[in-house]
Amino acid sequence: MSTHFFSRRIFLRFYTACAKSSHGKCRKNDEWKLLMVGLLMKLTHIATLFVVAMTTGVFAAEPNFKTNSAQESKNFESALRNDSTSPSYVMISVIDAKATSMRTVCTFANALLGAIHREYDLPDELQGRSKAVEIALSNPTRVFRFTKQQAINNIPVTYSVADLDAARAAFSPLSDIELEKMFSSLYSRRPAAKLSRDATACVLIERGFSPRMADRSAQLYVEPLVNHP
Repeated sequence: MSTHFFSRRIFLRFYTACAKSSHGKCRKNDEWKLLMVGLLMKLTHIATLFVVAMTTGVFAAEPNFKTNSAQESKNFESALRNDSTSPSYVMISVIDAKATSMRTVCTFANALLGAIHREYDLPDELQGRSKAVEIALSNPTRVFRFTKQQAINNIPVTYSVADLDAARAAFSPLSDIELEKMFSSLYSRRPAAKLSRDATACVLIERGFSPRMADRSAQLYVEPLVNHP
């Protein structure tokens, strides 16, 4: 229950006590208590509105950093709203609390939402997830600044620059149609070279796809592109 709820209960308790007092008049002590409880209720309400406002716009655009995300907005939103057992990937940028460095990373959408949960202590329930999605979508740059280490740790970088370059080199000769055929089925033939899964997901996002990880095989697959160039 909220602090506002308890303040209201206290206020009603004192109000009832005053109403039942002799001649229906409150003593000065009771009047003082009523005044203080009423003030507490107003302060609680103001604080609640402030927290909601701050949380909703918490990841406002960082003026000194520009996003490196190549992911289309519709694909980003779709990935965040995917709550199935086959998680989607997102491409975001993360900066530290002091805003001194930035790293662009491809990670599961659930990892980003989990970091937002930890940063703002959101409840681990449907309402908390919806709030985390709302916060993520309110940031048009997709540059996220976290102050809590546990939130930053929730978005690890699992591949190197060399891994990313290797994945780009492996798929650069292929057209979008060929890539779609390769990753639209879990039984399609994949490159012989062992590539980083997350780096491969990054390359697929750069090419306009929406990669997901299959829940059983942990392999990548993509949703078909609506329009081919």
